[in-house]
Order: sequence, then C-alpha cells, then structure tokens
Amino acid sequence: MDLSDRTWRHYETWKGHNRKGEPRDSHNHYAYGAVVNFLIERLVGIAPSEPGFGSIDIRPTLLPGINHAKAAVGTPFGPVSSGWEVDGDSLLARVTVPEGTTAHLQLGNVQESLEPGTVRPRQRRRLGHRRPGPWK
Repeated sequence: MDLSDRTWRHYETWKGHNRKGEPRDSHNHYAYGAVVNFLIERLVGIAPSEPGFGSIDIRPTLLPGINHAKAAVGTPFGPVSSGWEVDGDSLLARVTVPEGTTAHLQLGNVQESLEPGTVRPRQRRRLGHRRPGPWK
C-alpha cells in the first residue's frame, strides 16, 4: 500500500492558507515552535529557572544586526515581559516580573535579582567593546 500519494500530501503541505486567506491544515508544527522558543528564550531571554515559572531567568542575547527585541510570556503568576534596545553604545532594558515569583536578570557580566511585582524601568548600560556580537 503506497501512502505517499495520499497521507503525506494531506498532512504536510507548504500551503497554510486557502485562496480566501483562511487557515488550512495544521499550523501546530514543531518547526514553528522551535523558532518562537529561540526568540523568547534566547533573543529576549525569558526562561523559567524552576518549573512553573516560580523563578525566572532573564538573559537576552544581543546579535549583530538586531537592535531591539521584546516579548511577554503568560505564567501561572501573570505575564512576565522583557525588552531591550541598543542605542548607540548603550543598552536600554525593561523587565516586568509578576507577583508571586522572582527573576534573575543577567546583562553581560552584570547580574541583578528582581523582586516580585518589579517593573524594572528602562536603564542604560554601556556596551563598550561587547557590540556587535552575541551577549550571553
């Protein structure tokens, strides 16, 4: 029995929408999730440091050619958000930590603990020789 003619074409398609723009077939594929996971956990830097986001790590990665990024993630405690922007040789960062959790912010070699409910205002940090390139 040759399933390649029917099954493969039905479940795996490059056409995600019909001519009317309506979704067609599944968009819930690992390839999409992997990209989103990279953008949130690596580029913006939001990741749980313990199960259920009881503690959160914020460690953004700065990459050449990308001058800003921001995202928010829903947690059982409420949304956590992180954003950064490169302005010349300075980094402007803003983080919001929901009540009931804590966060650990790392920008380059600078580490900071953030208390529950903290909205860390936009602050400048000198990038110096660290720009351009990954900042882990």
